[in-house]
Amino acid sequence: MGIKISNLPSATLPLTGSELVPVVQSGVTAKAQIFDLLAGSNGSASVGFLQSGTGATSRTVQAKERDIVSVKDFGATGDGTTDDTAAIQAAITATPIGAVLLFPKATYKISGVSVTGKAITLFGYGATINCTGGTGAIQKTDHGNKLIVKGISFTGSGSGIYHSVAPSTTVYDELLIEDCAFDMASGAYSIYSIGSREPVFIKNTFNNTNNANGIYFSQSVSPFVNLCLFRGTTSSGTAVNYPGTGTGYDAGLVLRDCEIMGWATGVNTVGLDWLCIQGCTIDYNTQSIKIAAQDGANISNNYIGSVGANAALWLTYNAGAAAPTYCDKIIIENNTFTGHYTGGNTYDCILIDGTVSPDSIQIKNNNIHFYTRYGINVTMTNTRLNVSGNSFGQRSGFGVAPVYNTLGASDSGFVIKDNYFSNATTISAMNISSACTFFSDNIGCSVKTKGQVTIGVGAFTTTFSHGLAYTPNNYDVQLTSMNTPAAIAVPYVSTVTSTQITINTNAVVAGSTAGIGYLVQR
Repeated sequence: MGIKISNLPSATLPLTGSELVPVVQSGVTAKAQIFDLLAGSNGSASVGFLQSGTGATSRTVQAKERDIVSVKDFGATGDGTTDDTAAIQAAITATPIGAVLLFPKATYKISGVSVTGKAITLFGYGATINCTGGTGAIQKTDHGNKLIVKGISFTGSGSGIYHSVAPSTTVYDELLIEDCAFDMASGAYSIYSIGSREPVFIKNTFNNTNNANGIYFSQSVSPFVNLCLFRGTTSSGTAVNYPGTGTGYDAGLVLRDCEIMGWATGVNTVGLDWLCIQGCTIDYNTQSIKIAAQDGANISNNYIGSVGANAALWLTYNAGAAAPTYCDKIIIENNTFTGHYTGGNTYDCILIDGTVSPDSIQIKNNNIHFYTRYGINVTMTNTRLNVSGNSFGQRSGFGVAPVYNTLGASDSGFVIKDNYFSNATTISAMNISSACTFFSDNIGCSVKTKGQVTIGVGAFTTTFSHGLAYTPNNYDVQLTSMNTPAAIAVPYVSTVTSTQITINTNAVVAGSTAGIGYLVQR
């Protein structure tokens, strides 16, 4: 009637041909042996895999799964409580050079792991690393061996990313941090970069809900920060801090299309060779931008403001250097400057101060508004400053002058032209020396006028109002005889006041009225 299962022959493993399961031999089924095999550490080597599509070749599931290494392959729990440091370090060690190490969505508690000596990508959208150590979660102490970190959130003490190495003159592309979020403990820097070459930080979010800082650079050549969001919530900490060392390696910081709001200091730099800040919103910080001893900068197309009485943009010198140096070759162009302070006449949009004179600062085509004291406040001597094409507008009920020179006559390098002063001002209100500064073609502060007056027959004097924003010198007034009586009478400038000019003649006008043209300009 049939064959008992117990009388079937033994199975050959792995199964071949038409052998079937279950098969029993000595009371143990071959099916159970197969399950044991597949559940074992090498079970995936016995299961095939074929990718869809023409030309695909078969391989085992084991080979397929080993394309990507996961930290959970090495025992990381991701429960937020267990210390996963050893497991993650083992995973880093096992990951092939240049390959991806996956952090599945979970919270990993670690004291810090090292990627030194290995090019690797750490990939973990949805994953959080909570650092309990004082140095950093991900540590790197070499050049080259590119580290890429994508999609991971970092919390805890120390830094999220810590890269510290002696500076080098060799060009490297060694650090890319993208789509990561940071919210570290009080006083810690989210990213700590010393000696890095060409590091790139793109589309990251930096929070300081715990009074942390953003990014710290030192001797880092050409760091590039793009599309990053620095969200300060406590008016503490520094979003981007690059205090130079004077060694020549502090160079090339680029901030582009970033938002920096709510910090004690937005951007702080000292002694850099080249700085670029473009397309950023930097506002509602206690001190938005402070730049000291900068050699070359382009600050353009930004929205810059300050929440308190500190200037939105502060250019100064390096007081700590053995030979203090000042900013040089600075272009400030196409920005909008604003302010939110209403506590008195103390807020300046741009402050240029210190004890060492700057050189070649151009402030062009900006909107400079809502200052309560000065749009641009200069306290330096012999400053080579070009202020042109800007629009100035003080906060209603406040404001002293659009441009102010604290030292008055020491402004031989000033050029102020083609600006629009929405609140009419005067040369004296700006404390500018009419003899030293080139000042012309500004709307709201006229320094040039022309016209024609007449002196009747039998008279020898006339007085008219000039309407200028300063008191001209006699030699600023050019007279032209418009007809023969004027030429015979020989007109000349007699007196000039803050409002009027008086013209006299050497002889009484005879015959007919004398026509006299005038041009007054500095």
